[in-house]
Amino acid sequence: MNELKSPPRLSNSLYIGPLLGILIGLYVNWLVGALVGTVILLAALIMTSDLAYTVATNVAQGTWTFMSRLAAKSEEGGTYSVEIGVDEITRRKSHVPINKGHIGVYGMTQAAGKSVLLHQLVMGACQKLSPDDVWFYGIDLKTGLDIFNLTRHFRLPIANSLDEAAIILDAVEQIYDERDRLFKRWSGKLTCENIDDYEAITGERLPLVILVFDEPAGLEKGSRKPIYDLLKKLVQKGASLGVFLWLSTQRPVTENLSRSISAQFAREFVGRMSRLSELTSVCELDLDDARRMMRLARPGLFYDKVSQTYVSVNWPGSRRLWRDMKNDFAAKYAGKPKEWPVARSELRHEESWFDECVSQADDDDHFAAQVVVYRVYRDWCTDNEIESPLKRRELMKFLREDHMIYTSDSGYHDGKAARGVRGWEFSWE
Repeated sequence: MNELKSPPRLSNSLYIGPLLGILIGLYVNWLVGALVGTVILLAALIMTSDLAYTVATNVAQGTWTFMSRLAAKSEEGGTYSVEIGVDEITRRKSHVPINKGHIGVYGMTQAAGKSVLLHQLVMGACQKLSPDDVWFYGIDLKTGLDIFNLTRHFRLPIANSLDEAAIILDAVEQIYDERDRLFKRWSGKLTCENIDDYEAITGERLPLVILVFDEPAGLEKGSRKPIYDLLKKLVQKGASLGVFLWLSTQRPVTENLSRSISAQFAREFVGRMSRLSELTSVCELDLDDARRMMRLARPGLFYDKVSQTYVSVNWPGSRRLWRDMKNDFAAKYAGKPKEWPVARSELRHEESWFDECVSQADDDDHFAAQVVVYRVYRDWCTDNEIESPLKRRELMKFLREDHMIYTSDSGYHDGKAARGVRGWEFSWE
């Protein structure tokens, strides 16, 4: 037997319609008053019914659901958006745009899932984008990234040593410098501040260049500073040039990996840590978020500092299945074997010029003006048919930074005060 429902209690709004209709009839027109009073009365009756309440509730819930799904769909369907896992609370898929900035992944030494998240990002990008749309370069001193060695999207083999890492960093820096010069050349005519502006001007879409660096903590202390200096250069302006850094490390702030690098990350994922203090001081989480992370912490769970959500990374659940999954991926996207190129520093013509034309003088007071140094260099470039010789300022920078030669010493040339180099001889016959 159906339960009888008591009729809804009449609202005071039911009396407004007739009263307003009578007033309009007395002072304006009885026909208009009757019409207005009837409309208001019907509206009040509808609003006090259960049917109206149900319809209004369903419409509101439907609108909210539609807008939420639309927002999620726009994020999910983006060309440069990669799925990494699910939101721990809502169980909705979690995506990361790879063309919006640098990415940092933090976690304790083992069992945090840093490499799993990093590999998910790489595989997701390779599955969505062609090798012409994204160029990867990888450094991993633990050989964990070697599974991607044959992947067509990686331009060079994965670096597993400091010498190989120098070649990788040199290649990425070369792309960075070329794009910087290219954008500056266009900026003299039109606004060209990023790869989107460049595409709008030229119609050419530059590929994303992504440096994947897993565990820089494995670097020897003596070799960290020059590498970190280059990383600092890349993160400051690299995003606008389409050059990005994906860094996985135990702690975002170490002796040389300063906050000036991690502060440039567009997304930061904080994984399992040993102590609460590491989450608050090192990873800079709020105390409440840090306590919640310590309580929920498990391998593969990360706190996204930007969206302030907890993300559970996708992975099969065992090391064997995970290895099989990566092997299947590598076989599907495999290309030709890659070879290590000669480092750019060995190909630069100025190094050959230095070896042939520069020597340390017997007299420490021997002075060579900058104009003399550059004349010797240009004569050598002419005889060796160098197509793109350096400008004088670039040559002085090469001497100063690559060979630690002071190039602004004061002296005299042709009876006039000049700047140059003391203690070195420059000659070319």
